[in-house]
Amino acid sequence: VTIKVGDGRLARCLRLARAAAKARKDKNPLTPTCADEFKEFFIKVARHGIDPNGQVRVNPVRGFREACSKDIADGSCNNQAPNMVMTCLKAHKSDLSDSCREKIFNVQVREAEDMRLDNALALACKKDILPRSRCSVTTPPGAQMACLRANRQVLEETCRAGLLKRDQEDAADIRLNLDVMASCKAEL
Repeated sequence: VTIKVGDGRLARCLRLARAAAKARKDKNPLTPTCADEFKEFFIKVARHGIDPNGQVRVNPVRGFREACSKDIADGSCNNQAPNMVMTCLKAHKSDLSDSCREKIFNVQVREAEDMRLDNALALACKKDILPRSRCSVTTPPGAQMACLRANRQVLEETCRAGLLKRDQEDAADIRLNLDVMASCKAEL
C-alpha cells in the first residue's frame, strides 16, 4: 500500500494499523523500535508546540492543521508561546469552530492515553515522575496519570495544580477518563 505523504497520513496509517490489531487482539504490527520512535515523535511535537500564527508544523492528529489554523490565528491563542498554544486551545474549546473542537478532543484522547503528550502537564510533573519510578511507566494507557493521582498528596504544587486542571478537563467529557471508560465498556 502506498500512502501519500503529508497531513498526518503516515501517522494515521500507523495508528489505524495498531488500533485494528488491538481490536482483533493481535500482536502490535509495529516493531518495538518503531512504536517507541512513533510515540517519541509525538512527544517532541507536543513539546515543540504550534506557531501562534497558526502555522502547524506537524499535525498532532490528522486534519488538525486544516481544522484549527484559522481558530489559532483569529482567536485568543494567537499570542501564546508555541508550546502553550494547545493548552490555550483546550482552555477556550467552547469558542472554537466545531471542526477544531473535534480535533482538540482527539488530541485530548491521545493525552489521556499518554500524559507525556500533554506538554503543560508533563512539564508541571517532570520533577515528580523521575523520583517515582513506578510513575514513569506508560503502559497500559493512562498508567502514569493513575500513578500521579494516587500519589497526589506528595506531589509538588505545580504538578498538583496541573493534575487539577487536567481533572477539570477530563470531567467535561467522560470519554477522557480512561478508568471510567474501561470499567464501563460493557455498558457503553
